[in-house]
Order: sequence, then C-alpha cells, then structure tokens
Amino acid sequence: MVNYVDRLEDIYERAGKTDREHPSRLRSRCRSGVLRAGLSIRPPKTRRLRGATAWVGRADHENLRTTLSTLPIIEHRGTPRADEFQPLVEGLVCKLGVKSVCEVGGGALPMLSRDFVSSHALRYLVIDVSAEELDKAPPHVDTLVTDISDPGTLPPGGFDLVITRWVLEHVQAPERFHAGVRRLLRPGGTAVHLFPTLYSLPFVVNRLLPETVSARVLRESGRADREQGKFPAYYRWCRGPSRRQIGRFERQGFLIEEYVGFYGHRYFKRVPRLQRAEDRFARLLAKRGAAALTTYAWIVAKKMPDGDWGAR
Repeated sequence: MVNYVDRLEDIYERAGKTDREHPSRLRSRCRSGVLRAGLSIRPPKTRRLRGATAWVGRADHENLRTTLSTLPIIEHRGTPRADEFQPLVEGLVCKLGVKSVCEVGGGALPMLSRDFVSSHALRYLVIDVSAEELDKAPPHVDTLVTDISDPGTLPPGGFDLVITRWVLEHVQAPERFHAGVRRLLRPGGTAVHLFPTLYSLPFVVNRLLPETVSARVLRESGRADREQGKFPAYYRWCRGPSRRQIGRFERQGFLIEEYVGFYGHRYFKRVPRLQRAEDRFARLLAKRGAAALTTYAWIVAKKMPDGDWGAR
C-alpha cells in the first residue's frame, strides 16, 4: 500500500527539517497513515494547511501543495441526503469529459436521465444480473445481462466511467467484482461506488438476521425499497475510509481520489425521539471521524496503469 505519511516525510526532508520539528497538528491529523479531511487542499479547507506550510517555508510551499494534491480526499460528513450522489456523478461526467458510462446493477432504474445522456452524447450501458429488471429499463440505455464477476461474459473495456449504487454490499467475491470493474474501464478511467457500511447498527442487524426477518424489518421501517430486501447482503469490503480499505483498492489496481464516509440514517423516523438521538450521535461521529461507524460511503477511484500497481 502507498504510505501517504512517507510522502509528507519526503517533503520535510527536502526542506531540511528533522522529525522533532514536524508540527504536532500535522501529526494529529494523520491517523493510521491516512490523511483526514483536515489536510485536504480543497479551497474551503486550505486554511488548515498553514501550520504545515509555515514549517516548510515558501520555497517548498508548492511542493507540499502538489504532494497533498496526490493524496486521497478523506472526508467525514453527517447524515447524507438522497440526492447527493447523482450530482457527484454528473459533475465527474462534465469535469472529465466522459463519453461512455457503464452502470453496474442499475436494473430498471438507471441513474442518468435521458436528457442528461442526450445533452452529453453519452454511450450509456447498464449491466445487471436480472433480465427481468433490465426489461423495465428506459429506452435511452443499452443493456446487458451478465455477472460482472465473470470475466468471460464482460463486454469489451474502454468505458470512461463505471458507477455502482447499493451494489457492493451484495457482492460475495469483491476481488473478482473489482477486477471486473477494472476490465470495463479504459486506462485512466474512473470508478464511483456508493454503498452502505459496517458497523452501522442497521446494517449489522441486517447482516446477522435471516433474510426473511430483515425483509420484514425493512418493510416495517418504510425502507424496503433501499439497498437490501431483494438480494442477500454480505457487506464485504463495505467499510468507512481507512488505511486498510484504501490498501484493498490499491491492490486491485485503483488509486483512491476521494473517500467520503457518512454518518446517520432515517431508520428510526417512525420513533421521533429515537431518531433525534440518532441524529445527535451521527453529528458527534462525523465530528470525530469514526470511520468504523460510518453508515454510508462513496469512493471515487482511478484505474492505475498495469505496471504501477502490481507491487503495491
């Protein structure tokens, strides 16, 4: 795995600094070798770099900013809104000049609208294991019935962008699945995943309960149309942002560009007092950045060249 702290160590060594002179604030924001949101160089957070750049000096300021720009943006946010993921994907289409998109597990309800696909002249393929679901898909998408984990049935690669929503938790063999995503992408292509995470209480319960019982609980909570309910959920590789998670994706040939963990849920909405307590707890977790207790997460990952990841 790439050691992100070592990258910063190199910057300080070039500036002639010793270990004793590293600012404690920088150290405190490095947890298990992964930079948290406080060291993102996004414009709203740049002010948090002052404690670090002051030690490096003006001559090495740009080197530090360049180094930080190559690190993954790790963020912890409060309860997500249902409409946050689609703007992320549409923004990437515009920013990266995407011309071809493959949505895995889109079924009857693909993410991108006909108007968006038409206005950006996109080739849009939706892959699903269910022929019945794909038969209900709108006419502006191409469809393919296949299991992405089976390399013998994948279409040719070359997609600029691969997206999944509420799919990863149902994957039994994540290594094979992400190898399939990699084969779908062109060199330098981007994969974006949205998924629920352990060890949030609702998903721990869903993982432990029999499928018939968890389906009933979902119906009672008004969430039966969500990520569980039809397929068994395994939650393998479904965790919040951590060094171990980033290492898993790097070993599959992906460079993590953004990893955002969300806290909180609406499963208790029928019990207002309990839901208010959950909302307060979620705000506390987001403030502290407790990656093991995220509820949802999304990942933006870039396909690395073949020669750049085999030894990681």
